[in-house]
Amino acid sequence: MLKFQHFKTVQVPQKNCGGGNCLFFTEVGIEVAVTIGVTKNRNYYKATILKGEMKVDSQKSKVQGKLRKGVFFPAAGALVIFIGLVAAFPDKAYEVLTGLLYKMGGSCGWAIELLIFFVFVGGLILACTKYGNIRIGGDNAKPHYSMWSWITMSICGAIGTGIIFWALGEPIYQYMGPASSAGVEPGSEAAATWAVSQTMFHWSFEQFAFYSVPAIVLGLLLYNFKKHVSYDPVADLAIGRHNRGLGNVFHFIIVFGMCAGVACSMGVGLMQIGSGIEYLSGLTSGKGLWLILAAIVTFIFVLSCVSGIEKGLKRMSSFTSYAFIFLLVAILILGPTAFILNMSTESLGAMLSEMPKRTMITNAMFPGDNWASDWWLQYVGSFIVYGPIIGVFLARIAYGRTVRQFILVNTFVSGGFCAVWCGIFGSMAVYLQSTGTFDVWAAVQESGMASTVYQLLDSLPFGKILIVVFIVTVCTSFCTIADPASSALANITVKGSSIEDEPPKKIKMLYGIFMGALAYALIASGGQDSVKSIWIIVGVPMMVIILALCISTAKSLVYLQKKKEANDPNIDFDDMLRVSGEKEEKE
Repeated sequence: MLKFQHFKTVQVPQKNCGGGNCLFFTEVGIEVAVTIGVTKNRNYYKATILKGEMKVDSQKSKVQGKLRKGVFFPAAGALVIFIGLVAAFPDKAYEVLTGLLYKMGGSCGWAIELLIFFVFVGGLILACTKYGNIRIGGDNAKPHYSMWSWITMSICGAIGTGIIFWALGEPIYQYMGPASSAGVEPGSEAAATWAVSQTMFHWSFEQFAFYSVPAIVLGLLLYNFKKHVSYDPVADLAIGRHNRGLGNVFHFIIVFGMCAGVACSMGVGLMQIGSGIEYLSGLTSGKGLWLILAAIVTFIFVLSCVSGIEKGLKRMSSFTSYAFIFLLVAILILGPTAFILNMSTESLGAMLSEMPKRTMITNAMFPGDNWASDWWLQYVGSFIVYGPIIGVFLARIAYGRTVRQFILVNTFVSGGFCAVWCGIFGSMAVYLQSTGTFDVWAAVQESGMASTVYQLLDSLPFGKILIVVFIVTVCTSFCTIADPASSALANITVKGSSIEDEPPKKIKMLYGIFMGALAYALIASGGQDSVKSIWIIVGVPMMVIILALCISTAKSLVYLQKKKEANDPNIDFDDMLRVSGEKEEKE
């Protein structure tokens, strides 16, 4: 044990180390990290050197690990009031929120579309330049997870249940009701290609760029700069100075939007599972069954959440990925294989050739057509809402990966998988409708999309088996997004949360139960359709956070690259903040 004096008058650089603040200095040629803790009115300093390696005695202060009540309770309270009003006045809520959705879509849609385009292009630039070589965790960092585990957790932790449902449902809607600006006749051959390609586009590269590109700075802050899990440093870096108030605003918006988003997604998933059970068993899908399902699903993902990444999410993601692959292969083999491959290929070509055009669809010449708000902008809004919190999870599991690898996996591998999924399922749905094998559109009009999905699967050989696997996949895929969402929310609303540590189990359970209860309240009250507007309504203010993340990503990469080129290992957040602040003042 080395002995140290109190350094009250010594000027030394401050950094973060694990769960505590650290001082770095040299004793006998050895760099030693000294953890600073506070016990009442005096500081303590401890460090040990073991087998030539640094080992820090990190002692948490009493405030660490506690809930940030000033963030959680205002956001939770606002969300409960919002959901309560929707539940009490579902018809009025639907009218008001839908009107607000269309108004915001018409006035702000162009800004959202430009943002997603520039984020995607920015990601491409980073991946192709020297900044792509910067490694999350430092040059010597080794990945914590194998490539397969990393990819499966990245994909499953980001896609949720929406793609399972809408890969079959959306193509029919697009086939029979395309956007006016598409210039195709409903139900035509051109509409078929438009329908499948547009569904592929809605779940492909640009949307996943919202997860990957802004999340880069989170990985760098957590591992390279050793910061706590919080959006406070993001807010500070974005404006070039410390500002706790802006950080609290960011946390409020994120907690409100994410809890509402997960609750809405879970609500859709519960209704989908309920419809499947009703189709197989004849049990009536309703409030009673939804309550049971909500309790079961909440228990599963809370159990996975409190088990940690290694025991919970890693295994759940691996299982879900195999279920996805099974369904893909089964549909391809049991369905019209040649048609699926031909239509998917043609649709992929149409999507890639028209990406800029499809990114910026506003239907400006068709003011009476709300297609853009109903589809494209709601999709983009959901990715914006999920982005900041899913980004925390993606950053957490990316230790040891380069920025280039991070972008390629989380943008192009995840987006590519989803595009293939939508191409295969969407092509099958269009085939059944266009050939008259199964009138999917009539079934949708008669019994709704949730029930139609199971009728569509049952039209194939071994349909009942496919339905069972489909239901299980819906359940596990929701768990794989609710699990990291609960953990990440717990991380950012806990004081002094370190990335090396799992957030407190009680707080993760609190978020899990809270979101499960909200989901049931939504569907039981009939307010599900109203709350779908949350994607765009919350997505607009969430754009500010996405912009802050992008600005912070650029600043951190420039700083780290300069340090790398100067062969300077002294990386310090306050130094970066000072440099960026001075630059902004000069400008």
